[in-house]
Amino acid sequence: MGLMAQSVCTNLLAQLAMNKFREYEPKKCWVGDIQKICYSSRDEAEVAAKVAQYEHGGPELGVYKCEYGDHWHLTGNRHDK
Repeated sequence: MGLMAQSVCTNLLAQLAMNKFREYEPKKCWVGDIQKICYSSRDEAEVAAKVAQYEHGGPELGVYKCEYGDHWHLTGNRHDK
């Protein structure tokens, strides 16, 4: 994991620690007929993909820039990365 990704991860953990008694509702946008979580940077999305893979034991996820806004999403299609 690169230095930027570690910084993003540390920042996310700090935010979670500060808001440990509040439920977090991520920003979402419609992509086709489903809502996807928005990530503000490629690094943030890549960290989220690694966390999801680790926590759920799923396949490696890719990330892509949203065509409808200035943010990123996760995808199961690795060629989108």
